Amino acid sequence: MGSGDWLKRLDYGLLLPAAGNLPLPLAQKMANLRGWIHYFVNRDSRKHAIQNVASVFPDLSEQEVRRIVVGHYQTPSRDEVEAFWYPESLDRLSRFTSISGFELLREAAHSGAGVLLFSGHLGSTGLFFSFLGKSGVPMNIVGRSIDPEENPLHPSEWAFNRKRVRWIEEAVENPFLLTGKGNYSRMLQKLNAGEVLMLLVDVVPSFTKHHVPVQFFGSTARFADGIASLFRESEARLFHYIIRWDPDTGSHFIELIELTDSVSRSASSQVIMQTLISIIEERIRRYPAHWWCWDSLTHYYSEEELL
Repeated sequence: MGSGDWLKRLDYGLLLPAAGNLPLPLAQKMANLRGWIHYFVNRDSRKHAIQNVASVFPDLSEQEVRRIVVGHYQTPSRDEVEAFWYPESLDRLSRFTSISGFELLREAAHSGAGVLLFSGHLGSTGLFFSFLGKSGVPMNIVGRSIDPEENPLHPSEWAFNRKRVRWIEEAVENPFLLTGKGNYSRMLQKLNAGEVLMLLVDVVPSFTKHHVPVQFFGSTARFADGIASLFRESEARLFHYIIRWDPDTGSHFIELIELTDSVSRSASSQVIMQTLISIIEERIRRYPAHWWCWDSLTHYYSEEELL
């Protein structure tokens, strides 16, 4: 049993549950400390993240780049620690979460047209799902399977994620819709039935089958175009969300924006995806420490760009 195995067991078996059961301000401080430990331990990932942040923001100092990269580890750490709050009531979640644009989304969710809701891996995604579900907007979350044969997580990490997924599913009142497995037709059926479908569009292309080339941080990148096809083949309304964290107050703020009239259904999948990915890029540039994927940036680029 190697040191990596013991670290995972210690992290997910002891440190994470201990942090998740603290009062929220202390839990977030522990989450940030845990994220810093991940930054320190994951040397290869840290190296790639630093290189990628520096390439996107060449005018930043080494200290500023390091701050963003540390945040890149702290953000998913907070997301995991806050999972222990998902079963709490909406009143409890509202003590540290606020939202704008909710009434428009709720109206769209009850309009019968269906809603396509998208973002990237920015901020506390699980908290967003739970908060909206408990606010009266059930949704279908499109996600990757955590089954060991498809997603070889460490047993301690898998055990935690199984609980986390269950808590989210209970909040949104629907099981996850897994990518692949012939589920595209089910997604379209749910939209045509007037339901809400949520997708994260910055999935690393090695995890998806169908891609289109778009410009991302100045280079040609590959992104899955499933959301573009769903938009073109349905009457669903299109919404973007972001959830950001304020380090001064420890509070989260959710912003919902409708884009239905800003994207043409008759446009090609590539044009639609370029619009969506440009929005994601702008959000990453605005809140760079909130993005989970800095260590994977080069994996988005086409093979030609990597040669």
